[in-house]
Amino acid sequence: MTRIRPSLRTVLAAAAAAALLGPLTACNLPSVGDADDDATVTSTERGGTVTTLSLGPVQTWDPQRIASRSDAAFAARVFARSLTAYQHGPDRDAQLVLTGDLATDTGQADQDLKEWRFTIREGIKWQDGSELTCEDVKYGISRAFATDTITGGPNYAIAYLDIPKTPTGESIYAGPYTEGEEAQAGRDAFDKAVVCDKQNLTIKLSEPVADFPGMVSTTGFAAYKADADRGAASTYTVFSAGPYTLADPWMPERGGTFVRNPHWSSRTDPIRLALPDEIVYREGREPQEIAQELMADGNETAQTSVALTTAPPAIQQQIAAAEPLRERAVNSPSGMVDYLVPNFKSPAMANAKIRTAFALTTDRDAYVTALGGRTAATPSTTILAEALRSELANPDQEADPTGSPSPEADSSDAASQATNEETGPSPSEEEHTEQEQVKQLLEAGAAEAGVSLPVPVRVAYRSSPTMDTAMSALQAGWTKAGFDVVLQPIEENYFTTIAAPERATETDVFWSNWAADWNSASTVLPPLFDSRLNISEAGSGRNYGYFVDPNVDAAMSAALAIADNVDRTQAWFDIDTTLRSRVAYVALAERRSMYVAGSSIVNLAAHPALGGAVDLAVVGIDQ
Repeated sequence: MTRIRPSLRTVLAAAAAAALLGPLTACNLPSVGDADDDATVTSTERGGTVTTLSLGPVQTWDPQRIASRSDAAFAARVFARSLTAYQHGPDRDAQLVLTGDLATDTGQADQDLKEWRFTIREGIKWQDGSELTCEDVKYGISRAFATDTITGGPNYAIAYLDIPKTPTGESIYAGPYTEGEEAQAGRDAFDKAVVCDKQNLTIKLSEPVADFPGMVSTTGFAAYKADADRGAASTYTVFSAGPYTLADPWMPERGGTFVRNPHWSSRTDPIRLALPDEIVYREGREPQEIAQELMADGNETAQTSVALTTAPPAIQQQIAAAEPLRERAVNSPSGMVDYLVPNFKSPAMANAKIRTAFALTTDRDAYVTALGGRTAATPSTTILAEALRSELANPDQEADPTGSPSPEADSSDAASQATNEETGPSPSEEEHTEQEQVKQLLEAGAAEAGVSLPVPVRVAYRSSPTMDTAMSALQAGWTKAGFDVVLQPIEENYFTTIAAPERATETDVFWSNWAADWNSASTVLPPLFDSRLNISEAGSGRNYGYFVDPNVDAAMSAALAIADNVDRTQAWFDIDTTLRSRVAYVALAERRSMYVAGSSIVNLAAHPALGGAVDLAVVGIDQ
């Protein structure tokens, strides 16, 4: 979604007025940065300095180490280039078009989808003026295998390249820094899996991956020049093939300034407009401070600044309440979905009727209200984020809480048939029907599972002041429905704690969240629910509820090998529907971000394939 700055407005007055407003309900808030706006990228004038403001801290600018989605979005639009990238555009459909970046297109696969070929563009230059070659792309991929030196980043290359594994599951290739005869077998295996013939790159995979072109848009596949590599000391090294390079050494907790790469050419870059002359990155700023400074718009620096950190919920309401502020802000889905995972090892949650009752009585609206309202999150009944569902042939396809009408519900029940032929059931009738359905499910489920009524449920979650309130709101709904809920707040090492094997006997439901690494459900469903990838003696992995179904695992493997994008997307949605119908998870909400900019910023856009982050490929200054 893209917002274009209007020419005239009284921002200071609007900000002052907004500051006097009390909290607003979601239904009173106008939309901010609506994806249906008829906005276009109207300005392509270059010049000026854009300042970006962030809480941070940036952990690294090393492409193969970047784990943060916001940092990856910044790097990929400013200096790091991969084989493919998502296009910029005035609307979501345009933004979700995958395009060749370093490559001339999105790749060509063999019939088995296990061998992919790319042609590297001619004329791309590094910041020192040297030509970017196929070997530079190969070297960047090789760095991901040096897990003792290059830590924390995407590991898709290790997982999918056709390189043998050791008996304990590690790749026999240990990256470009290893030497000696013992490392030769690994180097030979890598050289067979990643082959350069002049500017032609061939990558061989160990299994079919139909959406491999999306995978290589991640920074783990970014090019890297070997003679610029400092290994473990490359944490904040920027050696750019993009439009900007770092002028001086990065200062942790303060930031740095990115200036034009004099050897970058728009003729070899279909993604980045690169409008500003400089991009200043300032970190260590509190979100409230950033938002208030940009809302006030009080000086030239503020007028040419963009927030990279979402505004706090209370300030989001102020922005939404004042039209001049709405017009220079974007409120976008982040792709991060909060969800709950029933523990299939729990006596209560192993019962399908109890899980269904739990799903039906999960109050998503109360949860979203506690998070800060509809500008902070949107209720969701599926773990597949909005951008993923947009690629369905029917994007509005039903995604109800349990995937399908509950099989346990008695369709002949008089209460469920109580409808008015002209108007349908009234809200009170619907509520009564659902309450009766839940009551029947709980009574039958408790008898089958041998548990008492109200059904005891222990719910673990990552504690914070906001989450404490949000989980208490959910607890109220579950308690009213007939559950005896004990909340288990965990403050530190949350995901490590809930994945430990002993936790399977201590918790009945786990809170979690997840976002896709690129715009494909293949980066959501297998990582979270494929039992082959997760469950072991060491614990649950990311499959916190120990959901195991060989048929579902096989369906996910089959989906990875569907060549047609429309058919593949539908297959993932069908698998997700199965998971919901089994109540393998209960989705809660997709988080949203609100970014505000100064009055001189043009082409402000949030990018759905970049986690809803501000798209610095198009942002510029009104000249």
